Amino acid sequence: MSPSNNVKVGSVAGYIRSDGYRMLTIDGVITYAHHVIWMINNGEIPLGYKIDHINGVRSDNRLSNLRLVTHQQNAQNQKRKITNSSGVTGVYFNKERCKWIANICVDGRTKYLGIFASIIDAIAERKRAEKELGFHENHGRP
Repeated sequence: MSPSNNVKVGSVAGYIRSDGYRMLTIDGVITYAHHVIWMINNGEIPLGYKIDHINGVRSDNRLSNLRLVTHQQNAQNQKRKITNSSGVTGVYFNKERCKWIANICVDGRTKYLGIFASIIDAIAERKRAEKELGFHENHGRP
């Protein structure tokens, strides 16, 4: 047993918050476990950078699943929004025109990619733009 007698030695430290992140308390300060793991192995996190979970699982803090990214890069590895109805991030159906619209967000601005009769064409354009702009392959995953 540990000195506190509440936790078995060898068990995973901290707790998982309701949003999925594992948290640790160090010297009375609550911090993200993935930040601690990154800093132990790589040093300080530079100002303006974040630690991204490559596979999108916020409690998967294996070093091989963590990478140093800018805010923009982190946004390019987001899951698909729960309200998404097309199944593809940045593609939606416009009821007034009865057509599919594709767009993509770059530097905080939405870029219009086009209007399409077919969802397949709208998805293809969105995927082309993602590749051109260097989005992570996991962007828009369920």
